Amino acid sequence: MQRIGLDGIILRGRDAGSLRYFQQLLDGLAVSSSNDQYIVFADAQVCFSDTLASKDNFVFHPIASPRFFSSALRQQCFQAWDKLGRLDLLHCPLFVPPLFYNRQTVMTVLDLTFELYPQTKSRTGLFWWKLLGCRGIGRANRIITLATSTKSDLRHNFGIAEERVQVVYPYARSIFRPDTRRAQVAATYKLPAAYILYLGTLEPRKNIPNLLRAFALAKQRGALPHVLVLAGQPGWRYRDVFQTVERLGIKEHVIFLGYVPDEDLPGLYSGADLFAYLSWYEGFGFPVLEAMACGTPVLTSNVSALPEVVGDAGILVPPNDPEQAADAIVRVLADAEWRRELSARGLARAALFTQERFARGILQVYEEVLQS
Repeated sequence: MQRIGLDGIILRGRDAGSLRYFQQLLDGLAVSSSNDQYIVFADAQVCFSDTLASKDNFVFHPIASPRFFSSALRQQCFQAWDKLGRLDLLHCPLFVPPLFYNRQTVMTVLDLTFELYPQTKSRTGLFWWKLLGCRGIGRANRIITLATSTKSDLRHNFGIAEERVQVVYPYARSIFRPDTRRAQVAATYKLPAAYILYLGTLEPRKNIPNLLRAFALAKQRGALPHVLVLAGQPGWRYRDVFQTVERLGIKEHVIFLGYVPDEDLPGLYSGADLFAYLSWYEGFGFPVLEAMACGTPVLTSNVSALPEVVGDAGILVPPNDPEQAADAIVRVLADAEWRRELSARGLARAALFTQERFARGILQVYEEVLQS
């Protein structure tokens, strides 16, 4: 039996895509046939969350470090990896491996936003990435990415050998499926019958101002009855989103929901006539896959990993072209038959991303590193 550490130290509360991936990692390992022991290092709030999977071979080790430390500093300063017994492997699924740790490590690179779109990140985040990112990537024995586009970015920007990087696609959890509770969820959040949905953090990388411009143009051109529902917690430089709504004069047609708990998301997705996600850059794009799994037609960007996730099951547009996005919104909302076709394609596409395939890929990487 091997002892594998899972590093979730940088997680704090509702960490959007990062927490999604960490949940999936634990869920996948919990249902696998592996008898290895997994020691989970994370904040107490995360360790004892009822959303994280557990099993007899899981040990949760709440970490204690000064709360005023940044997430990256907390993770790099933590040294008690062997407190519960020497680890055979440490998997850092959310950040670079600790630079002082000199045994076998696996690192998941969720995306390369810090490197490719630094203007969309905070100065604090950029500081830690520049200080630790390149060194950590260089030290990891093996790197996992969520898409081939990120693997290509790694090779191009860091010169990483192809054999050091393995693509392991995540999946949409089983709760994401067409939901008969859509009317109940809509009533809970006081939503009208016709709405377009965006789900994600309100931050520059998500390109929400261009989505708002496209929506405003679509309202003018198509006389749409729809409102735009923006679900997600505010992130860095979120005020630009609210200012764009004011400038465009569409305040009465935009609804901000803030954070929505997971149990309401399938109904929220299922009730939307269209899911719109015009992000500048994604290492995968969990909301897009979740929307397809719920049978919701998808409009998304034709860049980074998003075409890889959507395939031919959605509408792809340039993220910097609100005019083209607006035309696509008008066309799809005016054509019920096309929406049904996109829904069927999305369901079939989402079914290709399975928990079994994900867990098998992760375990294969562990085995190869442990045997090397």
